[in-house]
Amino acid sequence: MPVHTNFNRFKEPRGFIKVIQFVIAILAFSTTAGYNGEGTATISVHGTKCEVKGEFSYSFDKIDVSYACEGSTNTTKKEEDLSSVLKSSSEFFVFVGVVTFLYCIVAMVYYVCFEDPAKYGPGGTGRDIMSFATVDLAITIILTLFWFCGSTAWASGVQKLKDETDIEDQCDDCKVTDKPNYAGLIISVLFGFLCFFLWGANIWFVFKETIWHKEPEATITAEKPQVEIPRQEVPGEAVP
Repeated sequence: MPVHTNFNRFKEPRGFIKVIQFVIAILAFSTTAGYNGEGTATISVHGTKCEVKGEFSYSFDKIDVSYACEGSTNTTKKEEDLSSVLKSSSEFFVFVGVVTFLYCIVAMVYYVCFEDPAKYGPGGTGRDIMSFATVDLAITIILTLFWFCGSTAWASGVQKLKDETDIEDQCDDCKVTDKPNYAGLIISVLFGFLCFFLWGANIWFVFKETIWHKEPEATITAEKPQVEIPRQEVPGEAVP
């Protein structure tokens, strides 16, 4: 297959949306995989003040807890298991984001370098079922479903993570000095649902490039030739 570059594909909705999908997918999985949460509280143990610090990060399967008490140079550390639901939902969300990121690269390279302008794009002809357009449509539908399921599961996981790591609920006599910041995870959920919307909207534009979509035939209005009406001769009339 000859290689030729055609950057005009990015002027079409199908190609332009792929660029946006590429960027949003990176933001979605990076804000989840790169998250680090931390909370600090002060408690009293037999009249001695101790600082309790909890740290957690992707894939949210455990929380590292450390205790540092006044008058002691030793710091006690231990791990507490979090719900396995958090790990599975966060890993699936990141998996969908990475797969989307990689597929967008493949699709954009194909659009620019390998897609035949005579077959695809506005007014394209000669499409067939065994083509990249068919694969593109199938993957677009699958990723749309994946983003919906992944974003819904991760939204529930973020809420459960907040409940599991809420220091005030875990300790009645604690004085919270630093609460975990969940803004990054909430943003990742919003990016996930935005990806779902983008992939769902792109189904139509990808479908238009498949064999199942029929382009409306252009109506060619040709000018009718002017037909000269023969003049009837009247007897006795002089012929010029």
